[in-house]
Amino acid sequence: MGATDDPLDELMAGMAAGDPAFLFAFVEEYGPKVRWIVRSILESMGRHDLVRDGDELDGLTLDACWVIFDRADGWAPGAAA
Repeated sequence: MGATDDPLDELMAGMAAGDPAFLFAFVEEYGPKVRWIVRSILESMGRHDLVRDGDELDGLTLDACWVIFDRADGWAPGAAA
């Protein structure tokens, strides 16, 4: 494991390097948390129709993970998650 022994730091470093394998590992490990956040945002926007549509929610969750992948080079290990 990496110098910090934090799996999130290792995943983010891999994504920052542009390796999509780390994106899929991130989705596997953190997808449920990202889904919970996406769901919360949708509920706050009153988009209960999207919250009830599991396929749509899954797609938006994956989109959010891709955004994290695209911005991973801005990750600061040890900073706020």
